[in-house]
Amino acid sequence: MEQTKKAIGYIRRSKDDGKGVSLFMQTQEIKRYAEQNNFDLTEIVADPDQSGKDLNRDGIQKVISIMKDIDAVICYRQDRLTRSATDAFFLSSLFGRNGIAFHTVTDHRVDVASADGEFLYGMKVLLDQRERKLIGERTACALKAKKSRMERYGEVPYGFRLLADGKLERHPDEERVILHIKEWRKSGESLRSIINRLDKAGIKSKKGQNWHPMTISRLLSAE
Repeated sequence: MEQTKKAIGYIRRSKDDGKGVSLFMQTQEIKRYAEQNNFDLTEIVADPDQSGKDLNRDGIQKVISIMKDIDAVICYRQDRLTRSATDAFFLSSLFGRNGIAFHTVTDHRVDVASADGEFLYGMKVLLDQRERKLIGERTACALKAKKSRMERYGEVPYGFRLLADGKLERHPDEERVILHIKEWRKSGESLRSIINRLDKAGIKSKKGQNWHPMTISRLLSAE
């Protein structure tokens, strides 16, 4: 009888995945795959609302930290693990050094040990990364065009207000807040210091909530 091997599942879904496979469905598919392939699934680690652009995620760091105690990592799809080609090669190398098999529900065992397997894996990762960047470029161009025409795109951005005809116009009070934020940042203040200033002044975000470093960062990087 084939010996049961220990495996850990990993699931991820970013805020921008839209109609992508939910964390629940990824979990169910990984459990089914583990059972069908005689894996003892010890845990499923999740990174909800996390981008796959880098490895700065609690879940994936946990997978890396307990790698020596398992025989395999199972994901629903390769891009759930990472969307970065550099990180994908780093992880596959790490799996190899620790004798960890990498499985996906969609592709089964991913061969990264042989020359041909590594080549095919690399090509798939690079093609996935290219597609993601192309989508990002097309989206950025579309949003830039809408912004130039003062049309609404997604949520009304801070610094603008929505008119009855669906067009946007600049919001003077919010524009002054943005100007102050940029001046504070230029003078060397941290994002947290800027947030403290805004909180003390009673200035809320567009949704009426307290500010978050990522929100400030997006305002600073917006054209």
